[in-house]
Amino acid sequence: MRSAWLLTMALLAASFAAPAASAAGASKPFLQDGTGDTTFNVAGAPTGVPVGNQAVASADLLSLDLQETDMAYDMTLQVAGFSSSVDFSQYQVHFDFRNMSYTAFVTRQILPTGDHYVAGDLTAVSSDDKGNYYSSYGSYVASLVVKEDAANAKLSFEIQKAYVLDGLKRLPSRGDNFTNIYVESQDSLFCTGCGSVEDRMPDADAVRYTVQIGDESHGHLSLSSPDRIRVSNGGAATFVYTVTLSNNADSTDTVDLALRDMPAGWNGTVETPIKVPGHGLKTFSVLASVPFAHVHGGFSAFNLSAQSQTDPNSNAVLRMGILHTPIPQPAGHHSEIYIHPDFSNSGVSGTVFPYTTGVMNTEAPKPEEASQQLSMGYTPDNANGWYIPLNPQLQIGIDMDLARTGSIAGNIVGHTVGSATVSAKLVLVRTDNGGSKPLVLAKSNSQDVSLSLNTASPFKLQMTPTPESDYIPFDSHQNLGLIIDLSQSGATPYFCCISSNEEPTLQVDGFKMVLPLNEYADRLTGISEAASAVDLKADGPVEKAGRPGTLLTYTFDLQNTGFTDDTFVLETAGTDAKRGNLVPNGEVTLAAKETKQVTLGVSIPPDFKDGQSLEVLVFAHAKSDPSKMALARTKTTVATTGNASSDETKVFLAAKNDAKKSPGPDAIMLLGAAGVALVVLGARRRR
Repeated sequence: MRSAWLLTMALLAASFAAPAASAAGASKPFLQDGTGDTTFNVAGAPTGVPVGNQAVASADLLSLDLQETDMAYDMTLQVAGFSSSVDFSQYQVHFDFRNMSYTAFVTRQILPTGDHYVAGDLTAVSSDDKGNYYSSYGSYVASLVVKEDAANAKLSFEIQKAYVLDGLKRLPSRGDNFTNIYVESQDSLFCTGCGSVEDRMPDADAVRYTVQIGDESHGHLSLSSPDRIRVSNGGAATFVYTVTLSNNADSTDTVDLALRDMPAGWNGTVETPIKVPGHGLKTFSVLASVPFAHVHGGFSAFNLSAQSQTDPNSNAVLRMGILHTPIPQPAGHHSEIYIHPDFSNSGVSGTVFPYTTGVMNTEAPKPEEASQQLSMGYTPDNANGWYIPLNPQLQIGIDMDLARTGSIAGNIVGHTVGSATVSAKLVLVRTDNGGSKPLVLAKSNSQDVSLSLNTASPFKLQMTPTPESDYIPFDSHQNLGLIIDLSQSGATPYFCCISSNEEPTLQVDGFKMVLPLNEYADRLTGISEAASAVDLKADGPVEKAGRPGTLLTYTFDLQNTGFTDDTFVLETAGTDAKRGNLVPNGEVTLAAKETKQVTLGVSIPPDFKDGQSLEVLVFAHAKSDPSKMALARTKTTVATTGNASSDETKVFLAAKNDAKKSPGPDAIMLLGAAGVALVVLGARRRR
């Protein structure tokens, strides 16, 4: 989306994986290269280019310094010198991690005004797609913030570790290798006969780097998660991670779990200890509740640790966290979508949109993009129009408000004279199965437009969400696509049969789609897994509005769905867990199939303002097996006026009094013993 992409017409945003820890704490740079070894790519030009020639010094690579930190890989690239006479310089840092190839594109460009700018992007491509024309440059992952040290001719940038995944979405662990590491440079001199000047570092074979900081696994324990990195749009939310603990020992082990290094203001929940059979697995949930923070860019991480109770040398650490995507994902407070001229595919490994010439996301077009137009092609309906994927790929779920409608507006330049009809659909596509049928999430009405040679024809459509869009849970293998169909009407030529310069184009400038989106949050269904022995169902609303200083209540039915008596642990979780109180609280014993009512009281602070909200979760798990658990979410919104619920303190106190009157487990045991004694006494008397 930067001018560098527009000039090269093929370079995409770049993605780079991150090694972990300093490059061996090296006193010298990770890579080094000799001076004066650049080459011209114009036939007949000399193979050696003197470093003293200022026009090519910025292409002469000298070193790459790699420093690994706990959160990122810091790169510093040095060249022989910067020059104001080079129109466009680009540097590419390449490396492979398992079946994924990463490239960090860094661009330095001289503008017509004489000013210059530096920018960077991240791309990734699977080894299977390397030969595919549409994915040869990789898929956009994120932007890089590049800093320039002009005096020393250095460019520095940081690559968040959360961006580096293999094809199975696994982060590198300590001891893993990045292979085929090398750097390329190119200076494009836009003058007659100048061509470009290039260099490579190292000159011979590429090198490898061993990750020094990352996940750990010792002894017979190991941890894994299919989606250990979730994406946040900045809103307060609770993320549910699925984690698997493996025990490679011959016997059952009891393992202590703990969440460590949680960022300030976060609330994390994991039940511990858990028992794992010998040579077996145990799957459990980790909850991370994140407060509101309008942050885009960066990574917030925490560690999940597992420690064997039987073997001090058997333990594991799993790095988890939240990625604050630099370009916000489509959701409630980022519901406006724009288009960009880009040849990239969508997502890190998905190539389900191979025939597109543009992408869409929540970032407004930059000035250098505004004048661009998207060429027309075939849509999935085998019609003429535009097929535009979301890029970066969808990394959260979708929650449409079916009571509202959206809109889409733009301008079409006909490049021919006639009439046509325009309509649109928003679809959800599986990225792990390009042949699957797209799910329609919203569709528009149709509008007739008059096409002319050079004048733009505006259109504005209403986008109505479908029932299927009410809630789409997060899945790492899905993406959004916008289909805009342009059908002929009257005597208009059939678009595919006219020359390309006569085909209609879609203008970037003036295009905007607004979707009726709610803020997305993982929806907790009650039963966490099929084998669960506990269910937690709401008995009434789980979202209420109340005034500051009041208390609201929520009720749930806790059921033992198993076939034996069991004891369950009840507690609050979520961003505002400390403002919730449960009745009963702690341990509750239920007979097989027995149900007990649970009351949650949520206290609204007196200083909260209108519109602020609190999220409190009820968390129940079997004491005998913490992996058998259930979750229920509540949302309390502050309303200083309007239809706010009355204070429900009396309701909560009544539930508390009822709980005190009910005999607890100890009382039941005593009552049972007393009953047995009476039966025995009566038998003796009958003798």
